[in-house]
Amino acid sequence: MTTRSRSPHVAGSLGGELARLVDHALEELEWWAAGQSFVSPVDAAPLDSSA
Repeated sequence: MTTRSRSPHVAGSLGGELARLVDHALEELEWWAAGQSFVSPVDAAPLDSSA
């Protein structure tokens, strides 16, 4: 069984990009709340080997 978690986050964001990433995270939450697929899903498989 695959376990997945969803956590919009803005780690490492600075300046103007922070507002852009927050807008994108809120968009993702709106899609999820409406029962739709994420616009930018994250594949958990490579996370063990990425920073």
